Amino acid sequence: MKTILFLFLLFYITTNAFAQRSTYKPFKLDLAIGLAFPTANTFLDQRFSFSVEPKYNISDQFTLGLRAEVDPNTNFAGTSDPFIINSVSSYLLTGDYFLKKSKSIRPFFGIGGGIFKQTISANGFPTTKIKSEKPGLETRLGLERKHFRATVEYNVTFFKQEKKMNYVNLKIGAFLWGGHF
Repeated sequence: MKTILFLFLLFYITTNAFAQRSTYKPFKLDLAIGLAFPTANTFLDQRFSFSVEPKYNISDQFTLGLRAEVDPNTNFAGTSDPFIINSVSSYLLTGDYFLKKSKSIRPFFGIGGGIFKQTISANGFPTTKIKSEKPGLETRLGLERKHFRATVEYNVTFFKQEKKMNYVNLKIGAFLWGGHF
């Protein structure tokens, strides 16, 4: 309950602090698909990702959102590791800062923080599932044009070394609402 109250208070303060939105509609919904690539020394393999991110345009240059993402196991590479990560999901509070206010291509960067969850099959037995959740961070660079969006994201999780799952995610998508008035 304290977390929800803190997030609501943070949302209220930033909304009033940046209350100069004039060009873009206040609410938008990002829908994206992507391909996740693990960084070195992880048990994660390449996989597809799907994300939904409702956002609020605090100003023409700053958005605040909540990202929900799932990366189900697609096992492109095939693995002989004793642990196989079946799925990764994340729930993050995000913020994007747009470098331009124009209607054309709008480059942006962003950051997010929240919870990453993973389900692991141990020792090759799919019936033995280990579930864990830890905090993590996400940084992103991207471009928006009209209602289309492309991003490169780097996700860092704080799992123990043997279960670490940092990954780069290349995404394309679209957003609903949130365009020009």
